[in-house]
Amino acid sequence: MRWPLYVASASPRRALLLNHHGLSHTVIPNLLLEEKLKSPPLSLLGALRALAYEKAVASKAQYQGLILAADTIVVLDNHCLGKPRNQQEALSFLTALSGNTHEVITGVCILNTITDKYRCRTDKAKVSFSPLSPEMITAYIQDYQPFDKAGAYGIQELPEGFLREVNGSFETVMGLPVHCVKSLIQQLSH
Repeated sequence: MRWPLYVASASPRRALLLNHHGLSHTVIPNLLLEEKLKSPPLSLLGALRALAYEKAVASKAQYQGLILAADTIVVLDNHCLGKPRNQQEALSFLTALSGNTHEVITGVCILNTITDKYRCRTDKAKVSFSPLSPEMITAYIQDYQPFDKAGAYGIQELPEGFLREVNGSFETVMGLPVHCVKSLIQQLSH
């Protein structure tokens, strides 16, 4: 059976990726108040999957079908870089990423509200930045306002000269590994 797909995310990048792959969906609000989350699991991957799951469950009562939720983090030298709160934090994140390789991890969870079954996965990619001048970083922040992006950047909008290499799924770095989404939908459709 084919159930409707609801996406609990305001991210235009996630909607763009789903549209690009022909996955019909409806965007719904993320009803989770993340500051009220229970204690996170011990592992980083477990925490990402748990957050994605909690986002999906928060919308369970209002929608019948598949609820997709995701969360992305950037990890540099065992430090997690979420979304920058302001320009200074964005500058700090991008300065730290300059000339270094970091990991981007996206946790995805899909909850079938009809069967009450769910599946969660994480996907990782390694991203290497070129050395960046302070002027390049400042111009990027001013031009792209990356305050809604983990690590203070959107890979799809990086100016020439920022990116050295990506090992892994470009879509994972954008915030939604669609190959994982398709696999989870298939698992929950039986």
